[in-house]
Amino acid sequence: MVLRFMYPDQDPPFAPLVWRVGVGLSLVFLLLFLLTRTLPLPFATPVGLAFLSPAPLDPLSLLMVLPEPFLLWLFWRHRP
Repeated sequence: MVLRFMYPDQDPPFAPLVWRVGVGLSLVFLLLFLLTRTLPLPFATPVGLAFLSPAPLDPLSLLMVLPEPFLLWLFWRHRP
């Protein structure tokens, strides 16, 4: 959104790249959060592969991931 103030009469030449990076990072963060809270994740041990239980849902992680759907909506609305 700040790029629109820097280039008021046209889209900046690098706007699609900034948009793709922002959407990609937001989607990765949201998907990783959902995966770690719903699926048992594997990890390597000296004996072999073991599975952790899904991470519990705590208030701090909810505060960190709560703005992501809103940010994705903003990215979609203001796409170049």
